[in-house]
Amino acid sequence: MAKLPVSVIEIIGKLEDAKSIVDYLQRKGVAQLIKTDYDGVLFNEFGSTVSQLERQYKETCDALDILNKAVPEKRKLTAMLEGRSPISLNDLLSKNETAEAALSVETEINTLAKRIVDDRVEIQRNNVSLDILRPWISLDIPTNFTGTKTTAAFVGTLPKVYTRESLLTEIARLKPDLDDFDVEIVSAEAQTCLVAFTGRAHRKEAEEALRELEFSFPNDATKHPPKVRFERLTKRNEALENEIKEAQEKIASFADKRDDLKFLCDYLLVRKDKYEALSRFGMTDSVFVITGYCVEKEALKLKEKIEKRYVAQVDLRAPAEDDENVPVVLKNKQFFAPLENTVAMYSLPSAYDVDPTSVTAIFYYIFFGMMLSDAGYGLILAIAIGIILLKYKNKLEESMKNTLQMYFWCSLSTIFWGAMYGSWWGDWPVTFAKNFLGKDLVIWHALDPLNDMMNVMVLCFGLGLIHLFTGVAINGYNLWRHGKKISALGATIPVYVFILGCAPVFVNLFIPVPENISALAPYGMIGGIVLLVLAGVYESRNLFKGVAKGLYSVYNLISGYLGDILSYSRLLALGLATGIIAQVMNMLGCLPSNVVFRAILFIIVSIVGHVVNIAINLISAYVHTTRLQYVEFYGKFYEGGGKPFRPFGLNTKYYRLRNDVKKVQ
Repeated sequence: MAKLPVSVIEIIGKLEDAKSIVDYLQRKGVAQLIKTDYDGVLFNEFGSTVSQLERQYKETCDALDILNKAVPEKRKLTAMLEGRSPISLNDLLSKNETAEAALSVETEINTLAKRIVDDRVEIQRNNVSLDILRPWISLDIPTNFTGTKTTAAFVGTLPKVYTRESLLTEIARLKPDLDDFDVEIVSAEAQTCLVAFTGRAHRKEAEEALRELEFSFPNDATKHPPKVRFERLTKRNEALENEIKEAQEKIASFADKRDDLKFLCDYLLVRKDKYEALSRFGMTDSVFVITGYCVEKEALKLKEKIEKRYVAQVDLRAPAEDDENVPVVLKNKQFFAPLENTVAMYSLPSAYDVDPTSVTAIFYYIFFGMMLSDAGYGLILAIAIGIILLKYKNKLEESMKNTLQMYFWCSLSTIFWGAMYGSWWGDWPVTFAKNFLGKDLVIWHALDPLNDMMNVMVLCFGLGLIHLFTGVAINGYNLWRHGKKISALGATIPVYVFILGCAPVFVNLFIPVPENISALAPYGMIGGIVLLVLAGVYESRNLFKGVAKGLYSVYNLISGYLGDILSYSRLLALGLATGIIAQVMNMLGCLPSNVVFRAILFIIVSIVGHVVNIAINLISAYVHTTRLQYVEFYGKFYEGGGKPFRPFGLNTKYYRLRNDVKKVQ
């Protein structure tokens, strides 16, 4: 378990050296910079530069996304293993011409994309207008026509469907004296589109009658007949579609500039990070101040190098006890390190916690192997992952390498437990020997989960109890190292005594327990209860409250540990699932009575069936093994809430800086 000690680093130097020092810090990538907060120190004016670089970076990423959608990048199946393309630091920072050329490409792509969006919006608006005009196509006068010198005209719609006769009847009912009213129905589907006529002298009465029928004029009346505008909008949409097509083809023509855009993204990202760091500086007219966090070992080297190269002073100090922003840096040996990501997914350890990575790794590998539990599957995984790690060891990204290493160790555990259970691709060797060689083959095994389920179940519960007790021990260790020695003893020994006292009673439900051990159970339970009550009295400093607290702890232990220990039955359940499904696959492959057909089907089922079984049970083993750590184990001791260490460095998205970058002196 290893959390590296972190120091607060403070650098004070000449203002003219600020950019050089920040370049050096960025290349080293070992310090997390924070904003300087000192009285009398002014903050710099790099904020506008940061905003400009952020905008350019976002626009470049947008242009790259647009290009990728227009012309998807062709990637090899092994691209994920090969990682990002390598680039030297000098190439990244010195290719200004490439950056400028890519910037013009980015501008053009974004301009074309904006034009496409605008054109599509206009097409959509035009389509709405076309839908409105469609019922009016047969009208040969403008929709804004209001009549002649002697005649008033009304062009508009009614919400109900009318015929000419029904509408004239309705108008006559509303206005019996309106005898010079006539109407022409243009269309009548969901609503009625019409043109009504009357004499100028009766315009008001006609309009009143129409209004009572909820008549409305067109929202977008035109001075041309609807057909003319319909044709214009249709031609405009055709022109816009052609314009969109041309813009899309133009964007696609930049496919050979994809790498330049990727380079520009990383170039801008590095520069943005640099100026963000500069914006955290405090400064006067002649000096600057920067503070941050650094791993203690690296901080000493950094101090020596900076003071040697520049006119600057570097001060190191331990973080204040109440500093909640101190980052967490984990460092574990190669066998345990792959589980650092698993710990971080839950939460990094707080200042109070120890690093649980190494203990997590041991139990993770054991439990994963028990759940996958087939030596043949483990062998396939170990060989495949081993080849990948050897072949791509210099190309794999760090996160991918850690994941593969984790699964490699899990596969070795799977081989062990599969061999203990006698499971090699289920019972594939036995099935093959019986159905194709006519021989009875016996595979050695130490445990038989299918025929000796209770003993294996007790083994799973036993390992679960060790897992939980380890969590209790770590909790006691945490209390002890923080000076709470009596509380540490009270949080561990009573739990051990009481649970071990209950264990024979629980185990006896599954397998017989020797009488001499069962006889000790009551003493263990009574001793545990007494110790829990004494611990409660000590914590509460009150006899009655302490007794109540102790008895409540007994209840919590019984209910909590019963549920927790039963959770470890999934070690058996998933192991059984893997083996039974594998055996069913083998059995299906041997169904045909014809030897040739049987051999063909056996080969197909062996390949397809076992591949599917591996995939399904890999996911199950990962999920449930992780759950046992997060829920049952960490709940016993882990506080979490630590903040990740985010060093100021050469962070890139599309290119991987070569290892020589990290050797900056």
